[in-house]
Amino acid sequence: MYGGRMTAKRFLPPNEAALFNAAGAVEDHGAAAAAIARSTAEREVLIAGSLDAATVARRLGVTTRRVRERLCVDRTLYGFKVGRVWCIPRFQFTGARARRLVPDIELVFPLIPEGASPLAVERFFTLPQCDLEDVNGDPLSPVAWLAARHPAEAVMKLAFEL
Repeated sequence: MYGGRMTAKRFLPPNEAALFNAAGAVEDHGAAAAAIARSTAEREVLIAGSLDAATVARRLGVTTRRVRERLCVDRTLYGFKVGRVWCIPRFQFTGARARRLVPDIELVFPLIPEGASPLAVERFFTLPQCDLEDVNGDPLSPVAWLAARHPAEAVMKLAFEL
């Protein structure tokens, strides 16, 4: 195991390492370890705050089987599996006690690339996007954009970039 800072040339082909080193890039193992720890903690928070398929079924007034179909076949709900359990993030729900989906969000989910990181998906939907602005020119998150009943097409275009 290496410690401290290393130049990129230890891990890259010589021509690529030369480009990185010329740009002043170095590999910092401490920063990498901190980023991994932060990402792991964020994933745990996302998992802990997610709903399971049975809870979503009750909230939406459908069967658990229908929830799984919407996750896997229709892709009109977003979720990811941890072991054998579905984790369905809360960002996609709105209303009193989160009993409804954000308007038109189900149009966006099929466009999310399969295999996208759950954290990347959650950040995409919950962080402001410069391409989605309110009447004052302030950026909105895709969830806020859709909740305000703006056209889903704007969010759908951004989903391809995930």
